[in-house]
Amino acid sequence: MQIRAAIIALLLAACGRVGFGRSDGAPSSDALADDGSSTVDASVPVNDDCTTAIDMTAGGMVTGTTCGANDTVVATCGVAGTPDVFYAVTVTGGTRVNITITAGFLIQLRQLTCSGVGSCMVGSFSANGGGTPGGVWYFAVEKSDGGCGPFAAMFSVQ
Repeated sequence: MQIRAAIIALLLAACGRVGFGRSDGAPSSDALADDGSSTVDASVPVNDDCTTAIDMTAGGMVTGTTCGANDTVVATCGVAGTPDVFYAVTVTGGTRVNITITAGFLIQLRQLTCSGVGSCMVGSFSANGGGTPGGVWYFAVEKSDGGCGPFAAMFSVQ
């Protein structure tokens, strides 16, 4: 059991998630407990804000979580106060964007700006990217029931 705890501590430290102690020698508050469990709080996702959206212009599968994120958009569907994370796609005049996401999650599109309220769809999203070539479409993802959790989304950008 001690070897398992040591391996977990090394892996978490390598990921920047757990410290091995403070500079004064006292244990840090985010170290592993004697039983091998971690006391690390959930970290805020890097794409917690529209301005730090993860670029999905190339398409592909992405996994993430809304847990630890802030509520930064007012969705036109869903529940107020629900944490959200962001993805972005740079569109051209003929770009088609299709997104399929884990059941129980919704996607809100914000065209060309991080402010305002956009169109909202539960479970999937599909649209042609007319409008401004080189413009960015921002997609907020949140759980439709007001909670948080892990999700997977497939972005198809053509």
